[in-house]
Amino acid sequence: MTPEHYDAYAAARSALATLARTSPDEIFGVCHEMLLELDGLHPETDAPEISLRTYPTRATAWNEAKKSIEALVDHGVDSLSVTLLLEALDRAWQTERPLPRNAAGHER
Repeated sequence: MTPEHYDAYAAARSALATLARTSPDEIFGVCHEMLLELDGLHPETDAPEISLRTYPTRATAWNEAKKSIEALVDHGVDSLSVTLLLEALDRAWQTERPLPRNAAGHER
């Protein structure tokens, strides 16, 4: 594993752990599951230590998790697995922050 891959992996783990720690119960489980799935994509490596970070907003933490997970593809992690993780992250975000709806009930 290259240092850049390790850094992206560590950043994704830390962002997901921070989100889990600061999430409502229904989102905590999703973040925890994503963390386990992320570790499952790296079975040959000891998982980097998690450093809980302070982000200015939860949106910043979500964006950091997303950016770090996306970067894993550049380091040889299976793109389908990364896509599934990103979809889970997006679903969790929409659960926490539903999209506004117009008068007809459609997402804007």
